[in-house]
Amino acid sequence: MSLQTVYQALYHVTVVYLPVVAAAVILAVAYHAKKQADIERPLKGFPLVGLEEEGLSPKDSWMKHGPRVMAKGLKAHQGAFQVMTGTGPKIMLPNRFTEEFRKNEVANLIQTQTRDNFAGWPGFDGMTFLSNHERVVVDAIRINLTQSMGAVTDSLVEETRLATPAVFGDEKEWQTISIKSRAGYYISRLSSRVFLGPELCRDPKWLEIAQSHTVNLFQASMAMRQGSSLRRLLTFWLNPLYKQLRSQVRDTRRIVQPVIEERKAEVRKALAAGGKPEKMTDLIGWMVAQARAVDMDYAAGQLGMSVVGIHTTTEALSQALVDLCQHPEVFQALREEIVREVKSEGWTRTTLPRMRLMDSFLKESQRMHPASAASVNRYLYGDVTLSDGTVLPKGSRIWIAGRFSDPDLYPEPETFDAYRFLKLRNEAGKSNKWQHTSMTPEHLGFGYGDHGCPGRFLASNELKIALCFLLLNYDWKLPDLQDNPTFIHFGIGNLLHPMCCLSYRRRKAEIEL
Repeated sequence: MSLQTVYQALYHVTVVYLPVVAAAVILAVAYHAKKQADIERPLKGFPLVGLEEEGLSPKDSWMKHGPRVMAKGLKAHQGAFQVMTGTGPKIMLPNRFTEEFRKNEVANLIQTQTRDNFAGWPGFDGMTFLSNHERVVVDAIRINLTQSMGAVTDSLVEETRLATPAVFGDEKEWQTISIKSRAGYYISRLSSRVFLGPELCRDPKWLEIAQSHTVNLFQASMAMRQGSSLRRLLTFWLNPLYKQLRSQVRDTRRIVQPVIEERKAEVRKALAAGGKPEKMTDLIGWMVAQARAVDMDYAAGQLGMSVVGIHTTTEALSQALVDLCQHPEVFQALREEIVREVKSEGWTRTTLPRMRLMDSFLKESQRMHPASAASVNRYLYGDVTLSDGTVLPKGSRIWIAGRFSDPDLYPEPETFDAYRFLKLRNEAGKSNKWQHTSMTPEHLGFGYGDHGCPGRFLASNELKIALCFLLLNYDWKLPDLQDNPTFIHFGIGNLLHPMCCLSYRRRKAEIEL
């Protein structure tokens, strides 16, 4: 075949087929853009609240001034209204409707969270797994993890004992660090002991992914919420952040897959023999057992758990340490409680529940810095009729306003009071209502009802164990810096600023933990 013949053939293919391919790509982009635009169109029949008087679109109003938009809507409307979030409209409900969603079977938590974080997009595979295999994850946590909480707590204590000096060192002079970054690595290791077992919880590559993937995913989610649907589609494959997410998914599969194959082999062997799998000791094993070792992307599931578990616990620990440094008078009382309870019986099943001041302190920290000013974030699989006659349509998403700063419920709500919930628990008949892990309409820190946070008991225990080691082994204070940012807000979310710094030094612990 002559060169001229090859050239003519290539020219023919280019002229005939390239326009067809280009047209197909344009149609696909246009279809996707229209589909996204339809999703992000306001709902009919619900007032849309924004700050149009300030020249802001409903979406910009929410992204830039979420708390003000929420307060404006609650003041102007006695019932439901809608706001335009970065992923489309959401219906906001006053807190009095909370109880109506305690056991509502058509209201789902996971589906709205995964949509907020772009399940189905490459690189967001962890959220995709949670969306597609919700029952496997929830049952593994609610059934297996809860039943194994005693053994899990023992593993956490052991890992914290090893991780604390490895992560924070033994330097007796004051040193200043970005607390969120250091706490993120610390919590990644502790949580990974429960999620993946001792094989991988100290693997440097996995720990780097477990910590940074969550940060990258939330940054990517924020960027995608702020742009138009067309811009989102066009920039997705070019932005280095999205490329990094996809790379981390591939690396996770490579690192975690050998452990997954071991767990699958164990479960399949037991099932083939007609028996039950031996009791697993980590979340990956529980997920495989719940799924009866069916092939699915369990590695992506670990990334999903990193996002919903490691991120929130890192925030809570970092915020708690900042609160302590802002209220140093609480240090001594907490240390005395830790020494008293651990010295009494060691690490038993009742040791952490007896730390009632620490429990109250953590709940107050959560009240002052809730992950979101609204909770009970739900996707509706069907129409829901409220007690006032309002019909919430199938396919819509809802929020219920929290009461974290309600002065009728919390006197002087702007004041941090570490003893607030301890005093409430001491009232007759209210000991259980105001525990850190309790879910009530008055405090929606862990959500509410059947779709409340299933991992809250693990998170609470992990936080308490971490604080025991960090408070007894180190002194903490705010550094003498001219500019040390603390809390930031986006929409109605609250986060500790990633550049917030604390100073610490090694101290002699009153007892060995």
